[in-house]
Amino acid sequence: ATITFDKTETDVNQIIQATVTQNDLESGIDITKCKYIVNQSSDKLGEEHTSWNTATAFTQATETLDITQANNGLYYLHVLSVDNAENKLETVSTAIRFKGKMTLWQGNAAQLGSTNANWTISGAVGNGLMVGTYGSNYNGYSYYRKATAVSKFRVNVTDLKNLTFEFNGVNRDTNNSDASGKVWFVIVDNATNWIRSTSVNWSKTASGGSSMTINVSDLQGEYNVLIRLERTGGYRESTPYLAGSSFKVVALPM
Repeated sequence: ATITFDKTETDVNQIIQATVTQNDLESGIDITKCKYIVNQSSDKLGEEHTSWNTATAFTQATETLDITQANNGLYYLHVLSVDNAENKLETVSTAIRFKGKMTLWQGNAAQLGSTNANWTISGAVGNGLMVGTYGSNYNGYSYYRKATAVSKFRVNVTDLKNLTFEFNGVNRDTNNSDASGKVWFVIVDNATNWIRSTSVNWSKTASGGSSMTINVSDLQGEYNVLIRLERTGGYRESTPYLAGSSFKVVALPM
């Protein structure tokens, strides 16, 4: 089979058109038995692999296919050609790429440390990051001073354009607290130096932004990614937190 593409790269959920031509100069091609599969492996499946039993069939010796994928990554078109003498031949295309955001992590605190992102966490209470450590007491009220909760994981930023931390704001007891603070999103090197950072403020009346993005297009290799919930002021009983089910870290490839 001969496989050509109208382009080799597009955004997720968009279309790459493949033109597949199959022929056999001896017995002729049996197009009713020719099939194709799209997957993320450049290795041949093998002409007798069971995956061909449920593969999509061709209807024409020269056919145009619309290929689309919802997830970021490299994909390959596998074509099984069968002639009238029952000879089979598998052809694997060159790579095509679908570009889009990749979710590096999303979930609750109970899942931290159990994912491939290798999270570590402090200040995890309930379903997310919570600042709930008493600093001192003043006039009968519990006073929180410079209390923090941190979540951290490592990521290889090679070929990534940016990283974005998406969250639904800081949850807190707005009826009985004048607390305030920051949410930090930080890129940290191996020596624990903050090399890129951005932050939003939160307070009794403002929960902070919904996303923060850091450009990493000029960086290569692995870095620590830090999420820091910080309470920097206020008193009275309050437990500000980021709900784990409402935040995620996503990456946009180059």
